[in-house]
Amino acid sequence: MTRRGSAEQIRLSHRLEALALRGGLGLLGTLSRERAIRVGARLGELVWRLGVRRRVVMENLAGTPDLCATHAEQKELARACYRNIGRVIADYARLPRLRSTDYRRIIRYEGLAHIVDTMKEGNGLIALSGHFGSLELMALSFQSFGITPAVIVAPMRNPLANQLFDSYRRNAGETVIPLGSSLRAALRHLRRGGFLCLAADQDAGRRGIFVDFLGRPASTATGPVELALRSGSPIVFGLIYREGLDRHVVRIRPPVRVEDQGGRDATLRHYTELFTRWLEEGVRRQPDHWFWLHRRWKTRPEAAHDGGHGDGAASDGALSVDEAERT
Repeated sequence: MTRRGSAEQIRLSHRLEALALRGGLGLLGTLSRERAIRVGARLGELVWRLGVRRRVVMENLAGTPDLCATHAEQKELARACYRNIGRVIADYARLPRLRSTDYRRIIRYEGLAHIVDTMKEGNGLIALSGHFGSLELMALSFQSFGITPAVIVAPMRNPLANQLFDSYRRNAGETVIPLGSSLRAALRHLRRGGFLCLAADQDAGRRGIFVDFLGRPASTATGPVELALRSGSPIVFGLIYREGLDRHVVRIRPPVRVEDQGGRDATLRHYTELFTRWLEEGVRRQPDHWFWLHRRWKTRPEAAHDGGHGDGAASDGALSVDEAERT
């Protein structure tokens, strides 16, 4: 089987996309922070006008009428989502240039002690979030408190773009653990008292369990809870919200120590539902911050029961600790 990222898998479209990304990130990285964020928002608006994944976004929003009931409201929220993604990309482009003092200047924290104090216990900590706001900025900001993040990242379909984004992560100080290939490394990291960051809010295919998210059943990865069970590490849940143009607030909930809820399956379901509910609260509070471009509800319960699943999302979206232990 051809290995991901090999020459046989790299198409012309991959090269062109990676070239555009490299140029855009390079340009944004040279601008002042405020100007980069403004330019990023305009680029996001341009991507919306070009129609990139616009159909997916509009279908997702049409399925959540309690967030925006009319087509006009859905369209406005979709445009706001694209603008925010542009701002997030601008934040991303400047990550390697940020210092500890910069993080403390642009981010304030609510519940920071939940992370700092729990890390002192030495049992490792799982920091769980969603694809919401400037996620990478939040993870890296804990460096300013002496906490080095390791992140679990699902490989992108474009291997060149994947290499580019990983290089930004590493240059900014993150340890990158590819999803599906190095989960043993994640367990080792936790058992050594490390800080592990991940987002588990994308379609998990037939390996996930169905929990309610924004009023619809969504196949959701149980991997974070499995990691907590195997490692003994607690989980903290946090989200980052933008305040104004270039400031953020990170809201962190108290640590959750996973306890048996009447068997393995019941335990996985209980905590997966809990974390999904917390993410939903954040999305309802600031809906333009969530990544609506993903086909979150692609896998349907009837398809999973029939043994079918999306387009391979299970291998990218589900975190299987059992496989890591057997490897």
